[in-house]
Amino acid sequence: MFGSWAQERIDALAGKLAEKAVLIGDGFKCLPPAEDTIFWEASAAACSCTNVNQLSAACHAELESLDFSELRPDRLYIADRASASSRLARAILRLKAVIVVHGQEKWTIAADNNVHHVNTTLPLVDQLVGAVQFCGSLDSAPTLICSETGRGTGALVSAAILAAFEGFSSPEATKQVEMRRGGPLRIEVDDAEELEQFCQRLLLAEFDLLIGKRGKPSSMFQDYYSTPRQGPSQPPPQSPPQSRSPLKRPKQSSPSPRPVNFKLTSPKKPGAKPRGPTDLDAWSLDAQ
Repeated sequence: MFGSWAQERIDALAGKLAEKAVLIGDGFKCLPPAEDTIFWEASAAACSCTNVNQLSAACHAELESLDFSELRPDRLYIADRASASSRLARAILRLKAVIVVHGQEKWTIAADNNVHHVNTTLPLVDQLVGAVQFCGSLDSAPTLICSETGRGTGALVSAAILAAFEGFSSPEATKQVEMRRGGPLRIEVDDAEELEQFCQRLLLAEFDLLIGKRGKPSSMFQDYYSTPRQGPSQPPPQSPPQSRSPLKRPKQSSPSPRPVNFKLTSPKKPGAKPRGPTDLDAWSLDAQ
């Protein structure tokens, strides 16, 4: 029903639906039932729709099976391809940009938004840098990461963004994405290794040179930073990222390998382009 609608009508309807509906998984709230005639008549009037019953049915069908997760409050979301394809859902979340994670076949879901592509058949380290730079250039505009399932390489790209802007290590960032998605991730072993390489470069590089100004970490993770972390698989206590210089990250020694607490799948299928050195290997990563 909404595929042919002008964006102005979509936005007008989304504004009314956002008063009642919550789309993210850990706070999902359904739309009012069709029997709530006051709400649906007001929604129909907002978007110049003459058939109230049809509008109510279409909105319920469009929104009630979505799979969105919020990774940074009002700034970063992740979803599977089917959910991300909903123009109405993207308008309710007020998304301004999309990072599309795809394989050999390139696809997109948001011609009306800024779009950045990550190709899973190519080496990932430099693409992770590009995705983080893309987010940094948007001045905290709400951004969606979407992939086929939202639990594979799309989740890994999300972890790279959390590592860059929240100061997490590779296992920590991945665990945070897994917690927000509400279930196990399916990240391939070679992809996990590339995420670790990316995080090591964040530790060694002049942060502003590599990514851009990080700013303050999100309040979403205050409990994580304030709660003591114990156990052999967890990193040693560190000062909260708020205490670090906003201009550069301090040099740190490379941490010893730690177990990765998420599900790893077998290597990529035969025929996938082998991983090779990236452009970042030629960079001078020492702080100036």
